[in-house]
Amino acid sequence: MESTPQVPRDAVPPGPLALARLTRGWRQADVALLAGCSRRYVGLIENGYVPAPHVREAIARALDVPVEAIWPATPTRSVSAASEVPAPEWDGGRDGDRRADLERGETAA
Repeated sequence: MESTPQVPRDAVPPGPLALARLTRGWRQADVALLAGCSRRYVGLIENGYVPAPHVREAIARALDVPVEAIWPATPTRSVSAASEVPAPEWDGGRDGDRRADLERGETAA
């Protein structure tokens, strides 16, 4: 008899970014590739880090949604411009073919 996996009581449901990504069947690396940042950076954002406005715009553009769909309000915490961490540049590495697949709407990797 197969049992149903148990979800921890303190499990947090996916936020708007993860939900938009998962709805498309994309990995964090797919969003990162199209947004021009690293997979690790996307993971940080999905876990609550609030990126700079240009990064929010790049991610929303990659997912083809308005910025407000992922970040509905201005962040309540204040971060000075000098302390903001810019998104790491990512050249795509060997993911050029994956980028083309995603841009054509293909999700299987």
